[in-house]
Amino acid sequence: MAKKPVVLPLSIQRPLGRYYRALQTEDCVYYVNYSESDENAQVLMYGKKHFFLWSDNYHAFAAMDEVLSTKTYTKISRRLKQAYEKSIGE
Repeated sequence: MAKKPVVLPLSIQRPLGRYYRALQTEDCVYYVNYSESDENAQVLMYGKKHFFLWSDNYHAFAAMDEVLSTKTYTKISRRLKQAYEKSIGE
C-alpha cells in the first residue's frame, strides 16, 4: 500500500503570529511571518518528508537566505520573491 504524500499547509499559526508557506527546496519548506522583523523569529524551517520542524530561529533565516541567494529553490511565493528582490535592490 502506497504512503500518502505529506500535505504542506499554506500557513501555520504560532504564538508570534501567522507564518505563510514561502519557499521550498527538495528537502525543506520555509514559512515566513511577514509581520515579524526579528530574524530569530521570522522563519520556520520544516523537513518536507515527514513535515517536522528543523529550525525556528536564526538558523532557519540564514538557511533561507542562502537558498534565496543561490536560487536553489524549487518553489517561491510571489510575496517572498517581491520582498527579496526589493531588499537586494533588483
